[in-house]
Amino acid sequence: MAGIGSSIASSTTTIVSSPRVKKITSFVIFLPNTEYSFTLPVDCYGYTIQARLKCFLKISHDVGQSGINYLTIHPCATLIENGYFNNTTLYIQANIGSVIIEIETLE
Repeated sequence: MAGIGSSIASSTTTIVSSPRVKKITSFVIFLPNTEYSFTLPVDCYGYTIQARLKCFLKISHDVGQSGINYLTIHPCATLIENGYFNNTTLYIQANIGSVIIEIETLE
């Protein structure tokens, strides 16, 4: 996962819960209104995404579209998506900088 033209450090925590595995990944969106990408793992059966600060998140499945054609997550809200996502990339923006993003995946 990386912002357009920049790289990001992230951390991942694995939680084993039979029969699936949950992984929680955290990363920082350093710059406001800048598109960052996150690729869901192979055989992902759902994900949850939220910000740790009060901000608007814009999410798209198409590169370059997170500021044009996107889904908005309002401050203090969490997006939960169920279904099968095989190596799908999410493109994410926040309206403020230095926001920690948490994504929980179910594999």
